[in-house]
Amino acid sequence: NGLEGYLYSLKNNVEEKLEDKIEEDDKDTVLTAVQDAMDWLDDNQEADKEDFEAKQKEVEKLVNPIMSKLYQSGGGSPDDEEDYDDEDEDDHDEL
Repeated sequence: NGLEGYLYSLKNNVEEKLEDKIEEDDKDTVLTAVQDAMDWLDDNQEADKEDFEAKQKEVEKLVNPIMSKLYQSGGGSPDDEEDYDDEDEDDHDEL
């Protein structure tokens, strides 16, 4: 589901892409929020869409200020590498 994908992406960004840029307290806050939400997911497999959306908003409320602070301080987007346009590759295939 969307919540699970969001959580894995967030965890990956904090542990790998932003590892050298994020303060330890902020990293702990994000990873705790991710783990709490993962635990909630495990316990609520039968929850409806609204419950999943509410849980994601709860995580975003905790995490978004931290991520915004990172980007504003020059941490960059965790998706910088993924912003590469795949269509550019297609232009080079034709000979």
